Amino acid sequence: MRIPLLLALLCAPFAQGAKTRVAVLGAIHGSHLGSKGYSVEAVIETVRNFKPDVVCVEIPPDLFAGHVKAIDRKGFGTTKSDLQGQRWIGAFPELYRGVIPLRKELGFEVVPVSGWRPEVSADRKEFWQGAGKQGVMADRRRIYDEVRAALTEIQDRERRREDPRFVNSQHYSDLRQLERTLWAACFDEGLGRGGEVAINRAHWRNIAAALERHRGKRILIVYGAAHRYWFLRELRRRGDVQLLDVRDYLP
Repeated sequence: MRIPLLLALLCAPFAQGAKTRVAVLGAIHGSHLGSKGYSVEAVIETVRNFKPDVVCVEIPPDLFAGHVKAIDRKGFGTTKSDLQGQRWIGAFPELYRGVIPLRKELGFEVVPVSGWRPEVSADRKEFWQGAGKQGVMADRRRIYDEVRAALTEIQDRERRREDPRFVNSQHYSDLRQLERTLWAACFDEGLGRGGEVAINRAHWRNIAAALERHRGKRILIVYGAAHRYWFLRELRRRGDVQLLDVRDYLP
């Protein structure tokens, strides 16, 4: 056997093992607090089962240090009232009651990767107070609302809106992609930096940078379930990633 071929065969297992193993956990944010099936405790157990080296979370990097400081005062017992003006993190109980306190127990690194910026909110507010209420845009909003209501009815009919296996299924991602693609087609031209495509690209740039910095590790991405379709598509395009099914780690 030729030496180069022998070396290639010997190195193959190591090359495969070097792939970054990634899973995406779709969160339901405030609904975790009242959900029996998909509680914050279910998120915590999923993270424990996955045993990540790194968890990427939906927090803008410039807000991260302040959020962590506020959460570390009480750990798992943190409530919204304990966050002392840290307005962003208050919308994400899966993070302030789950992932961030859990990092001390399990020793993983939390990486903030949200691409949301104040100008995103400004662009959205300006649009919806002006052009978004007028003429063609108002007509598009009615069409979008009808489609979204139909998609919501599908979830309600199946009584699975807070079933973690459904929320983290391909079927759910397909439903969300239908809704968000329609949203983008109707409104992105007026939303600027607040559009569906623009904000997901901003999120993904930060996630991709985290993947580069943490090559070969186990990475869990915890993000709003509506973004999951975009991240899964981008991850499947990468040859350096082994995409894991997060449902294998659910309670």
